Parts: sequence; C-alpha cells; structure tokens
Amino acid sequence: MSGHKPHICIAIIGLLALLVATVAPISAGQAGTDVYLPSVGRGPGSSGTVWRTTLWIHNPGSTSANCQVQLLLRDQANPSPAQYNLTVAAGETVRFEDATWRMFGITGYGALRVVSSEDVVVNSRIYNQPGTSVSDTQGQFFGAVPASFSIGQGESTEVLGVNQAPDGDFRYNFGFVETTGNSVSLEIALYATQGSSWIFTTIQLRPFEQMQKSVDDLFNNIIGESDNFRLHVRGVAGSGRVIVFGSRIANGSQDATTFEMGYPPMP
Repeated sequence: MSGHKPHICIAIIGLLALLVATVAPISAGQAGTDVYLPSVGRGPGSSGTVWRTTLWIHNPGSTSANCQVQLLLRDQANPSPAQYNLTVAAGETVRFEDATWRMFGITGYGALRVVSSEDVVVNSRIYNQPGTSVSDTQGQFFGAVPASFSIGQGESTEVLGVNQAPDGDFRYNFGFVETTGNSVSLEIALYATQGSSWIFTTIQLRPFEQMQKSVDDLFNNIIGESDNFRLHVRGVAGSGRVIVFGSRIANGSQDATTFEMGYPPMP
C-alpha cells in the first residue's frame, strides 16, 4: 500500500485544486463585453462633497477592442444614451480623469455601460475633491459588473453593511441599474442582524435607468436603528434586470466604501 500513497496524494491535490477553482468567488472587475459601472458622476453631493470619476478600461486580449461607452443618467429612462467610442489596443489600459465630463461634457450622476467587441476589464474611482489637490480626495472603487450578473423577476440578491445607527457616524445609499432596456419592479426588504424583516417597499426602474436612494429615502424615515442591517432585493414584475450596490460613507472624513450585491455561485 505504501507504494501507492504518492499517487493518492497527487489525485487528492488535483481534486482539491479543481474544487477551489470551481467555487472561487468572482473578483471585482470581471472581464466582459457588456459591463456596467453602477455609480459615476461629477458634481456636488451631501455634506458639502464634490464628486468626480476616474475611469480605466483594460484590454487583456490579443485583439484590439472597439468600445462604446454609454452614459445612463440618474432617475430617468435612457433608451438613447450619450455615447463615446474608442479603440483599446491589445494589452493597453486607457484612463480618463473626470471621465463623465471629459467624455460627455455632463455634470450629474448615473452609470456607465461599456459594450465592447472583445472582453475588457473596467474599473472606476468616484471621489470627493472639495479642494484643489487630488492628494486630499476620498475615493470609492467600483469594478464593472457584467450584465449577465444582473437579477430579474423571481431572482434575488443581498447587499450588506447597511448602517442606521443613532450615533450618525455613517450614512448609507443604495443604487440600482437596469441592464436590458426593459422596465422591472423590485421588492426591497430590510433585515436585522438575526434575519427578521423590518420593513418592505417597492420601486420600479425604467429601461436603462440608474437610481440611487438613501436608507431614509427608501423607507420614509421609519426604520429602526442598527449598524448591521442588510438589504434583500427581489425582482417581482417586468422583463428588466438590475445590478444593485450599496455605498457606506463616513460623515466625518467623507470616506466611502462600496458594497457589491451578492452574486450566484459559479457553476
């Protein structure tokens, strides 16, 4: 039997490697040909903040990628969004500072959709710059999410990190982006730490609409106080699909943290 142990070990190691590869979590900035940055913009925000966005597009392949960047403006349908076309060479990374202004000449907020002839990796940093120095900014990272990860009718997801504590240290926003060009209705429930639901509400997104709401906006200032809520989002009607995110901002420093939606397990 001892002569067979190395072979058994090798087989077990190989099986474990396969299992790890199978269940590995999806990393931020998944490459794709139709991907969404769910929160971008330029302009004033809460508590005296002034926001801008830096955009990166990387082509990891061996063929040039013809990319179309679309701006989906907040709180409206976007059936014919503004577009910016560019080619990203094989292995190239392009960067756009103050991207929504440089590409579209627009002050305001929304999402970016990048449609490409080849798989690309798209990242962004939306940041508060109250003064003149970039070194004094506080930023928030978003990795673009493939449209295939969005949820529709009968599907659900979770967003963690919701803070509604009475100390006022943080504020929390939720964002939604429709990804198919169709309307969708969502049921949104807020859950406490132990899993009990506090309150439900519903919203509707129009085709290619981006929406962002605070906790109080969604639930009309009537939720309880906790620093560890989670949001449960379920598609209930319509043929549209959505990407969901959370944003937790420290009220003192204005430093922000992204909370991605929960994605389904990899097959």
